Amino acid sequence: MSVCQICQKAAFKYKCPTCRLKYCSVVCYKTHKESPCVNQQAAASHPSPPDLQDSRSDGMDEEALQKLTPEHCERLESFAANCSEFRHSAFRTQVLQIDAADGKEKERRLDAALENPEFAIVIERMLVSAGLREPLAPVEIQ
Repeated sequence: MSVCQICQKAAFKYKCPTCRLKYCSVVCYKTHKESPCVNQQAAASHPSPPDLQDSRSDGMDEEALQKLTPEHCERLESFAANCSEFRHSAFRTQVLQIDAADGKEKERRLDAALENPEFAIVIERMLVSAGLREPLAPVEIQ
C-alpha cells in the first residue's frame, strides 16, 4: 500500500489532478498547494511558451492555466479539426485576433465576439466537447 507523499504516514486516498502526487487529507493537500506543482507528463511533452512561463500579463493566473490538462488540449484539437466553423477563414481569423490581443483588449474582443450567437454556440460546444463545461440545460421556447 502506498503512503501519502506529503506526510509519509497515512495511506494515500487522493491524487493531485495536476501532478498526480498522492496525498491523504485536506491538510496534506493544502501543504502541497503552498508551492506550485506542474503536470509532469505535460511539462515534458508540451513545455509552456516562454511568455506564459515568465509573466502573466494577460490576466490569467497560474491556477487557471493548470486546469487545462493534456487531455483537454487533445479534445480541443480534435474538436477544431472536426468543426466546420473552424474551416471558415472568417471564424479562424476572429479567433486568432482574440488570441493575439493582450489583457483587457483580449477580454474586450472575446466579449464582443460572444455577443454573436453563432460564435457563442460554437465556443459552448467546444468547451463541452473538451470536458471544460457541463452542457447547458435545454431552454423551452414558448
